[in-house]
Amino acid sequence: MSRICLEENKLLFNSQHGFRAKESVATCLLAYLDKMTKSVDESTTWVTFISDFAKAFDKVPFANMLKKLQDHGVRGKLF
Repeated sequence: MSRICLEENKLLFNSQHGFRAKESVATCLLAYLDKMTKSVDESTTWVTFISDFAKAFDKVPFANMLKKLQDHGVRGKLF
């Protein structure tokens, strides 16, 4: 599935760094550090939740995932 198709169909959040042009782990960390340091500067509470989704898509039935993409208007060659 192309990155453009995901972005055109608005299936990615602006905060999504994977699968996007010019976004990476580095830009994700920079955005996180920026928000965290602003919170510290403003003496506001900051909560961080970290989760590992490394194998999340191994547990999702592939046919169900394709159906959901089609329901959102994603068509054509997906891989």
